[in-house]
Amino acid sequence: MWLLFEFIAATAVFAQTETARGVDISSRPVVPIEGSRPLELSPQTTGPAEIKILQSFFQENSTRLILQSNQALVVGNDVYAGVDEIPVNVGTLLSKSGDFYYYAGTANGRVRFKTDDLVRLERTKRLSVGSAIASTFDQQALFSQKYFASITAVQGDRAMIDKGTLQRVHERDLYRIFDENGKSKGTLEIQGIGDLQSSGQLYSGWWKKKASTPEMKPGDKAEFVGQRRLLALGAVGGSTFERRQIFYAQDQALGGGLLWNITFSDGWGVEMLFGEYARSGTESVTTRLFFAQRDSIRSERSAHFIAPLWLKKNFFFPSLVSPFVAMGGSFLDARHFTEIFISNEGRGAEDKRRRSIVPMVGAGIELFPSRFFRPRIDVRHFFGPRVWSSGNAFRTESTFYSFGVMTAW
Repeated sequence: MWLLFEFIAATAVFAQTETARGVDISSRPVVPIEGSRPLELSPQTTGPAEIKILQSFFQENSTRLILQSNQALVVGNDVYAGVDEIPVNVGTLLSKSGDFYYYAGTANGRVRFKTDDLVRLERTKRLSVGSAIASTFDQQALFSQKYFASITAVQGDRAMIDKGTLQRVHERDLYRIFDENGKSKGTLEIQGIGDLQSSGQLYSGWWKKKASTPEMKPGDKAEFVGQRRLLALGAVGGSTFERRQIFYAQDQALGGGLLWNITFSDGWGVEMLFGEYARSGTESVTTRLFFAQRDSIRSERSAHFIAPLWLKKNFFFPSLVSPFVAMGGSFLDARHFTEIFISNEGRGAEDKRRRSIVPMVGAGIELFPSRFFRPRIDVRHFFGPRVWSSGNAFRTESTFYSFGVMTAW
């Protein structure tokens, strides 16, 4: 060890001596030590630039930023930050740590940046798609709102708009199509979604139009009006204002339950009630005749319309107020019991029951059919047979008026 120290000291003295004598030792060949490895430079970064905003703050009428980049930036050039691609002038290199460079930046005016805002080296460029799509769109609007769009292509009963997943367009979104004068041409329901454009089915009139729709053309304006909510669940209840009776007493009526709804394209839907609408009544009649003879009749009756199911069609769908008509059927469980007592003949009774599937028609109005909250009123008319007992007829045919509230998703 002592010999090693002496060698290093002698080498240093020799170098100083040679330098003092004017000898350039840098030009001499360097002989590597045996077993040593040559130094290698770190490879240049070839991946995409990743620029991040570390901090932003206001300074007078400008916004100062601190940027982190995985590549060296050109001082004095602009980078583009945020949704609106606001120019940020790259300033002084503040420091370098590992593979990252830290720069100062300046943006004109007072701009509120977020640390997760995207920073690009260049502005987004205009992209052109093929003639089959027949549209040119500006990628600069990547994150703009989806509420207003334009028709970019029409092919038969299909059309495309200039909004996609980057504008948070979802399947079953509904767009009302308008011409340059603001006249409604129909509705577009989104079915296929791309990054920058989406395609869907065109509806015109009260029926889904299968044929070509030449009145639709590229350049027409489209406005987001809601989403076709596939499933809905809510509660409904109602009664009847009819004064049905056999003798003197009036029937009581009440109904309701959980209402399950499935909405298909263009306002068509299926609804089923997990519950029932029911009518029932009980009454007695007593008469006195000559010679103390007394007659009496007691009647009990009920009609239960269980689990009504119907197919309905909403008009003006998906307007804020949408009337509908419907037709379907229900399971009927009806009973009519009559007991007769005649003083000089004795007592007799007859109990009749009827079970069958009966037709049903109805109509109503829904509010906000394409929203999460969906109030409604409706009327249901159940067709039913007459149930005879001891010569007295019980008419099961009934009309119910209901109010309900549904939540859809």
